[in-house]
Amino acid sequence: MKKQLLYSTMFTFLGISTGLAQITLTQSDMPQVGTAAITASDTSYNGTAGTIGTGQTWNFSTLLNHRTDAYFFAAANTQPGFSNFSGSNICMPSPPADSMWTFMTSTASGFFMNGLYNTGSSFPAPVFKYNPPMQLIKLPCTYNTTFTNTAKGSLKIAVASPPIDSMEFRTSINQSSIMDAWGTLVTPAGSFSTLRQKRTDISTDSTFYKAFGSWIFDSESIDTTINYTWWANNKHYPILEMSDDGAGVKGSVNYLLSSAVGLTEISKRESSIITFPNPAQNEMNFILPDGTATLQVMDIAGKVIGSHEVKGGEFKIDVSGLQNGCYSFTYSSHDGINNLRGKLIVSH
Repeated sequence: MKKQLLYSTMFTFLGISTGLAQITLTQSDMPQVGTAAITASDTSYNGTAGTIGTGQTWNFSTLLNHRTDAYFFAAANTQPGFSNFSGSNICMPSPPADSMWTFMTSTASGFFMNGLYNTGSSFPAPVFKYNPPMQLIKLPCTYNTTFTNTAKGSLKIAVASPPIDSMEFRTSINQSSIMDAWGTLVTPAGSFSTLRQKRTDISTDSTFYKAFGSWIFDSESIDTTINYTWWANNKHYPILEMSDDGAGVKGSVNYLLSSAVGLTEISKRESSIITFPNPAQNEMNFILPDGTATLQVMDIAGKVIGSHEVKGGEFKIDVSGLQNGCYSFTYSSHDGINNLRGKLIVSH
């Protein structure tokens, strides 16, 4: 996925995997309906993806956390825009402010991205569809598993610039992938037995315009991106992702902080505060805006039952001792910019 995916019971911190043995990935290791994942991004990484081969150890324990993001996977047929992607069975909604839904298909033979549905004003058209779809991984897979694929997509928009009345943007992505290594991956979240995927995407982007009733070629560009992805069993999301555009791995490296499956709801607010799971049984998780603030939790009578000084990113509160029912929270940033409210439900 361009937005790295490529696009979680209760959320828990990732456990420690022990032992050094090659693993096999299947559909059950991919995102599921009800999967949620919390990732961190190191936006200043400048290094390599490490070595290939068997029995490797990759130590990325010093990665920083400059940004925290939350991803949730829902049933595709419950999401806006599904009629454009009727073959999809899973969807990753973006935060509400982005107004974007990524539609995908999960099968026993692979995980595929079908396209995007977008209702935001920054996107020139509501539907961008791959046909054939982009393949993210081949399943089942183990060391040296390979695949090749060609994904194609197009987007047409009206243009009020006579004699040009419309433009079309076409993309063709030649993909080649190999599971080029296995071993132990160490991140700030723990140590994991992983398979590493190296996927090379060669994208040819072409622009055409329509004038006097005919489509005319305008321009073309070709870009190559090498994507490295580390996968583990039972995590349902990549453990680590990075890309090399030919100048080395520079910029954003994403790694998994926590994941869980079986969630029926993840609350996303325009305020950019995310709470999950909601209802909660033992823990309530918050993804908070950057900056220092006071987070208070109140009961139905408005009595403050918890007050926390927070600094943004991921924050957890223990709700195991609270009675079942509806609670509320207030978030007051110390700079006075954000004064936000929300509701929480506890159900043991």
